[in-house]
Amino acid sequence: MNEWITRIWIGSLCLFLAGCAGTPTTSPGAVNSPQTLENWQLNAKLAVRDAHDGAIVFMQWKQQGDDYQIELSGSLGQQTTYLYGNSEQATLIRANGSKHIAKHPETLFVQSFGFAVPFSAMKDWVRGLPAHALPLDKTQLDAQGDVIELGQSGWDITYQNYLIIDGYRLPERFEISHDNLRIKGFIQTWTLPPQNLNSTTQTD
Repeated sequence: MNEWITRIWIGSLCLFLAGCAGTPTTSPGAVNSPQTLENWQLNAKLAVRDAHDGAIVFMQWKQQGDDYQIELSGSLGQQTTYLYGNSEQATLIRANGSKHIAKHPETLFVQSFGFAVPFSAMKDWVRGLPAHALPLDKTQLDAQGDVIELGQSGWDITYQNYLIIDGYRLPERFEISHDNLRIKGFIQTWTLPPQNLNSTTQTD
């Protein structure tokens, strides 16, 4: 892998944990659209592979309205990188302490690592939604109306399983691919703050 994958993705992407206890279920009954979730946290484990190498990646993600905080860390806490911002500005702090600022997080990754990770789109993709800022090339729904496949601007996104969390159907497993890059994600924890549903869901 090139430098950015070696330093960031090898052991780097976990999507947030915190909050109160909740119980996941796979039974029907969701009535709320994930589009209404403005505040959420999740913790995920991802397997990342390109044409030459593969890695286990962890990412922590906290979304509060327009503001996001993402922590990318190595499998043993090494090479931690922080990304935070909103629609107006993004800031990236690398493991060596250097700080970089741009309007979009994708710009920061191109400048720092030579590759654009679609964080702006992932805000929607991790909730099982098309990215509102990208054209929708294809979409496929299952019998319950859940998205099982998306195609947007050369990125392919598939979903293998959903969980119902207090009325919201949210993804548990997904895959994002583009050219030779493939990211398989397992969301271990969804946390919905009190202003949403005061619940946390954990999966094993």
